[in-house]
Amino acid sequence: MIFLITALQSEARPLVDFFHLGGSDASSPFRTYRNGELTLVVSGVGRIASAAATAYAFARAGEPRNRPWLNVGIAGHPSAEVGSCWLANKIFDPSNGRAWYPSLVFDSRLPTAEVVTVDRPESRFEREALYDMEAAAFFAIASRFAPVELVQVLKVVSDNREAPASGLEPAEVSRLIGARVEMIAALVEQTRGLADELAGRLVNGPLDLEPWIGDRHVTVSQRRKLSDLLRRLAVLEGEVGPSPGEFSGAEDARDLLLALEERLERQGVAF
Repeated sequence: MIFLITALQSEARPLVDFFHLGGSDASSPFRTYRNGELTLVVSGVGRIASAAATAYAFARAGEPRNRPWLNVGIAGHPSAEVGSCWLANKIFDPSNGRAWYPSLVFDSRLPTAEVVTVDRPESRFEREALYDMEAAAFFAIASRFAPVELVQVLKVVSDNREAPASGLEPAEVSRLIGARVEMIAALVEQTRGLADELAGRLVNGPLDLEPWIGDRHVTVSQRRKLSDLLRRLAVLEGEVGPSPGEFSGAEDARDLLLALEERLERQGVAF
C-alpha cells in the first residue's frame, strides 16, 4: 500500500482520476479514495487536520509498516515559477523550531527546496522557500510509521510575489496538480520500488543481530531499535553498509544505538 495525503479536494481530484481510485463511504471522517495499491486521504487545511488524517489512514489500513507516504499539494514561493514542481529536502516548523530532513536516496528530475509550514497562507515570503500549512505535521506523524526514506513531500507552486494566492480558484488548483501528475506518478513508483527493495532484503536476507549484540545486554526494545537502524542504513548504503567490527568500541547497547544514529544523521536523516 502507498499512502497519499492532500489537504484539498481540488488537489486530490486529478490524482483520483489518474490512479483510478474509488471513493469510500460517506461515514468516513476523512474523504478517502483507494484502489488495490494506493490510498489517498483528503485531510483538510492545517497541521492538526493533516496529522489526524495521516494517523487515520495508518489505522484504517491495519497499521502497515515500512510503506511509502507522500504529501502532495500546492505551496507558495517568493520567486519560483507558478506550476513548477519540487521535492522537500528540509521541512521547517517555525512555531516550534523543529526541522526534518527527507532522505532522497533515489534519482529524481525534480528540484529540491525547503518547505516552511505556517498557520495561514504566506504573502511576505521572508525565506527563499516553499510555504505550506501541512507538511511538518504530516512528516512528524508519517515518519513514525515508515523509515524517512519512504516519507516524501512534493509541492507544486501555486503563487509567488508576482502572482499572489488571493483569488486562487479550486479549478486552477486542480489544473496545476493535473499538469504535474506524471511527475507525481514517477515519485510514487520510485518510493514503491524503494519499499519493495527494503521488503525484499528483509524477507530474503533477514538481519542477523547476534554479531551486533555480542556480549552486550540488549533489551527487547533496544533489539527492535537496532533492527530498525540497520534496515535504514541498508537502504541508504546497500552493500557498503556498516559492519559490526566498526562499532566494537561501543561498550553497551546504548552506545551502539547512539553510534548508529550518528551515522544515519551524517546521511541527512533526522529523528
